[in-house]
Amino acid sequence: MKPTLLMLLVAFCLLFISFTTQSQSAKTLSPWELIDSPWPTHAHDFQRTNRSPFTGIEDGVHIEWMKPFGTVSSQSLTVGSDGLIYAKSLDTYAFSPQGELIRKDLPGGACYSTPTHLANDTIYYATTFQWIGVHTSGDVFWAASFFNGCFHFTPAVTQDGIGYFLFFNYIHAIDLTTHELLWIYEMGGWTSMALGHDDALYVSGLYGALEAVKSDGSLKWQRLDFFDTGYQYRSSVMAIGDDGTIYVSRFKDANLDGNADDNRDSVRALDSDGNVLWDYTFDPSLWSCGFAVAESGTLYVATGQMNFDNNTVTLYAIASDGNLKWSKILPTSYACGGPVTDNAENVYLCARNGRCYGFTENGEMLWDIFVNGDGWMDTYPLIYDDKRMFVATDGGIAALAEGDPVYSYLFLPYISKNP
Repeated sequence: MKPTLLMLLVAFCLLFISFTTQSQSAKTLSPWELIDSPWPTHAHDFQRTNRSPFTGIEDGVHIEWMKPFGTVSSQSLTVGSDGLIYAKSLDTYAFSPQGELIRKDLPGGACYSTPTHLANDTIYYATTFQWIGVHTSGDVFWAASFFNGCFHFTPAVTQDGIGYFLFFNYIHAIDLTTHELLWIYEMGGWTSMALGHDDALYVSGLYGALEAVKSDGSLKWQRLDFFDTGYQYRSSVMAIGDDGTIYVSRFKDANLDGNADDNRDSVRALDSDGNVLWDYTFDPSLWSCGFAVAESGTLYVATGQMNFDNNTVTLYAIASDGNLKWSKILPTSYACGGPVTDNAENVYLCARNGRCYGFTENGEMLWDIFVNGDGWMDTYPLIYDDKRMFVATDGGIAALAEGDPVYSYLFLPYISKNP
């Protein structure tokens, strides 16, 4: 009898542990979390870190395929729960990793809002004149219409199911269970936003304000010192690190005093209470195009420069204490896309000269490749899985893979804008 009782006791304990583990797992899961995909929203997450959990391309690179999916919004590539890559253009495409077009029935619209995939198999993004919610199956279940405007912002969602949607300089908080409007918060001018780990929304305004808004719509704190006498500071790019550090760009528009050559950008780091930790100022006539925050706390910033003599992109690596680790200048045309990092802290960047680049965390170049003969590469590379990436071009999508090419192009690769 004793062995039998012992076996029953062991079985009971195992059943209890299993039940407890399942219950705890069920408590931690939220239908409003981002799905577990390689890249579920703009910049990968609501903190806009541009950080991938996979290893990118390190040892050689080649173009696996190129497909004309139309002029794809530079920030729009995401991966759904079905493993398909979603791309926003005048239409919204979903295609397989092999480049096969699977669907084209989702609402489109000429806006840069990125399809955001949640764990309850819903997708939220903006079209022309509308914020919409669609099921993964393609059924539109919610639409909020406005009289005009193109919404270039990607929504963010809290663990409690509150969706933050930007319409011009207004934050709209929507209960995503009932789609009831909870509150509206007005910012000064066009804005960008990132969601903190405390579910507070950190929003930068065009005219210098940086504000933290709680999930109930009340103000947590506000900083208005992005202004300076004689200049106008504008904020455009935001990201939040794992430790809660807020990174925001500050572009000083010196045109107000007639000295446009003194236009310059800087990055400001603040803690979650709004205290300034450090500032890093770039050379004159540079503006930041995008951030990536590595797990180590290093901030990678791509800056653009435009003049008739020297069009370049410079990639900066700034340590968590605000000191420069390294920088690399890349000749290109007048603008740039944002950088992304992988789980080995390699950094990847594409520029408007039609080239994409890979760097180690120490600034050593891993590779560069000419992708788009028509230029206009304002894209954030999407790391789909280990050793495979996708980039948006002015005419479609290019898939990059590790290793030497299996064949050589007789002509430069090119995607027509009007396939």
